[in-house]
Amino acid sequence: IYSPEGATNGDVTVTITSNEKVQEVNGWTLSADKLTLTKEYSQNATENIEVKDLVGNVTTKEIKVTNIDTTGARINSIKVISPNAGTYKSGQVITIETEYNENVYGAENKTEITAETAPVLNLKFGTGAKREAVFNSVEGTKITYTYTLQTGDNGAISILSNTGTVYDEIGNERNVTTIANTGNIVIA
Repeated sequence: IYSPEGATNGDVTVTITSNEKVQEVNGWTLSADKLTLTKEYSQNATENIEVKDLVGNVTTKEIKVTNIDTTGARINSIKVISPNAGTYKSGQVITIETEYNENVYGAENKTEITAETAPVLNLKFGTGAKREAVFNSVEGTKITYTYTLQTGDNGAISILSNTGTVYDEIGNERNVTTIANTGNIVIA
């Protein structure tokens, strides 16, 4: 028996119960009635253990702990998703998407990301103009932002910084850091 059975960012306790008394196993705790072995795992592991009854008969049990996740969501990409054209003009609204490798939330209790909790997305244009995109929405693995182009927003768009904190499904925290992204051209 594995507890908890689902994804966790904590330890997993494995319990082996026998219908007859067994001997001690190194690294495992044997119950007073000698019918139960338990061990806590703090990281994923696979191992085979040999369980012996009191007369020495051996049974091999494979233990696979694969549900420990202590890593927060990672950014896969940041890109302009709308409009599709690579050249934009002053007054035009562009939509930028930050995609993560797993669903993201605004707090470890799975609170939805809001304008107050979303990572801040700062843009830089080829002319050196620095602007902040506005949080728009979140859906699963994707956070979208919008930005209305201003006069002077010329040149290639790059991500100057994307900073803040997001949480994954089981509450792992990730302090968001910037990944390189350049290439869309703006003429404003």
